[in-house]
Amino acid sequence: MITRPKRRVGVLDPKGLWAAEDAIIQRVSNPPAPGAALGEVLDVAAAYGLSQLWIHPSWGAVEGDAGAWAVDAKYPEWLVCRRERRTIPLVQPGLDVNPAGLSAAGTTWHRAPDAATLLEQLMRFGEAVGETFFRHPVPMGAKLIRNMATVSVSGTVKPKDFPKPALASGNVDAFKWIRPLTADEQSKAYIHGYDKNAMFLGACSSLNLGLGEPEHLIGEDIRWTGLPGYYFADISREAPVRLPNPFAPAAAHWGDEMPIGPRWYAAPTIELALKLGYDAAISEAYVWPEHRRVLEPWYRLLRDARASLKGQHANIALTALKQTYSQTIGWLDSSKQREKEEPQDLFRPDWRHAIIAQANANLYRKARGVWINTEQAPVAVGTDCLYYVSDIQDPRIACPAGIALGEGLGDFKIKASESLSSHRSIFQAVKDRTLTIAEGLSQLQSALKTGGD
Repeated sequence: MITRPKRRVGVLDPKGLWAAEDAIIQRVSNPPAPGAALGEVLDVAAAYGLSQLWIHPSWGAVEGDAGAWAVDAKYPEWLVCRRERRTIPLVQPGLDVNPAGLSAAGTTWHRAPDAATLLEQLMRFGEAVGETFFRHPVPMGAKLIRNMATVSVSGTVKPKDFPKPALASGNVDAFKWIRPLTADEQSKAYIHGYDKNAMFLGACSSLNLGLGEPEHLIGEDIRWTGLPGYYFADISREAPVRLPNPFAPAAAHWGDEMPIGPRWYAAPTIELALKLGYDAAISEAYVWPEHRRVLEPWYRLLRDARASLKGQHANIALTALKQTYSQTIGWLDSSKQREKEEPQDLFRPDWRHAIIAQANANLYRKARGVWINTEQAPVAVGTDCLYYVSDIQDPRIACPAGIALGEGLGDFKIKASESLSSHRSIFQAVKDRTLTIAEGLSQLQSALKTGGD
């Protein structure tokens, strides 16, 4: 059950200090004067019982004498200020905004036009997840994992002691694929991209993940038992007709095609192969005998929060939520954590790989199902986006049967829709091998982002 956060948050801009009382946003009396020093601002925040004070970018940076407050400035955008027994984070979301529009804290809270709007969005976020936003999407997401987990997620394995396939690059990656157009496809007029909503979050819904320490198995005939982990296997396969190879989604690492032969796979990929009727000869494995659907409660919380925010005027809060789950999943294999000598909470490259592999498997099943039922095949796949060509200009009407357009998890949204004419040369270059798969896909995606003709 989600409860409203008990922390009282305030936001300061040139028009005054804004706080909420019983969910009603109002401007409080006697706000800090413009240009007030850090200590004065904090004294006012303490007087009003604030547990967080956000500074809207229109106020400018809060600087100067901290007075009686001790300030931890490890994160300039999130100053931790202490006086006696009181701690107040002073948050400046407009610091160091990069060209991509993200602040130093990796968020877009600074886009709120004024303090009242920023406070409203912060409240909506807090009500959706049951927690006041905390510093950065990653620690926010990690905090929610700990809150929701039904088992301990404390680290037990040193980063350097994880299985080799967990630490190697290229074993598990999202789809990066493009193929030459067929003669019939060459004549099509338009290209449309359909992006799967929250694909990686959705993969967490019923995914078994390892706990404790892994077991190393070596042998000529290791049986598949469904345990989470890594499997060194030789999957007998033929390249799917007009579909990406689900057993080589990271082909871009090798240029055009991944070398044929045994390699490491995460468990969801082995499961996909067996369900498709392929043989998978496993000769080595690292498996976790103890396992749970660790992230399922976290998934449910964020799924429901996403749905709740979708139904409100809460675009800034919704963006922060999306940043929270996407960046947290990436952080499970953080390079900074890899350097640590002791076990790290939520350093779980195996979890991240399992999530990616499950998401890949889900997306492949969708594309394969569409192909079987409609004979429409994607011409490119970029992570969570399927690209199709069509003679129909309207991407909604052109959308292949089996791909549901909507707002929910598992649904798709329209990501790109343009004339194919200015992009045919990219597909031809892939056919002529003057562009690799990686280069061709990158050029296509860049061209579609900036607009074709």
